[in-house]
Amino acid sequence: MVGMTKTEAGSGRPMPPTPTAWLVLDMWALRFPNRKPADHFFPACKNGHVNPCRPVDHGLTAKHKACTLAGLSGVRYHDLRYTAATKMLEKGAPISTMARVLGWSASTTIRKAERYGHIWPKAQRRVWRALPRLFQW
Repeated sequence: MVGMTKTEAGSGRPMPPTPTAWLVLDMWALRFPNRKPADHFFPACKNGHVNPCRPVDHGLTAKHKACTLAGLSGVRYHDLRYTAATKMLEKGAPISTMARVLGWSASTTIRKAERYGHIWPKAQRRVWRALPRLFQW
């Protein structure tokens, strides 16, 4: 579950990991063999001392570092939201589903879909080619 976010719609929504994410999370968990169920998955670390009772202090710094380590130089972590929205729209996900996954409120869904979802010409052509099939009786 997603914890507290900037919007009510974003807080408390389920966010099931993909199989790849599970694999990465399992590998990360192996780094903390003495962890307890109440420990934070991403613990605070100061001067090399890990404190599993507290969450990581600077999530944004950690996200930027993760992008850098993944070879995504010049990519802001927030850019991944744009990619996710675009991919969902290109694959035909309903906007209401996309809004729920990304934690958008109902009143901002269309505006945010327009901002985040960059539908490329190739995907637009696929839609135009499919239209005749949609209207056959």
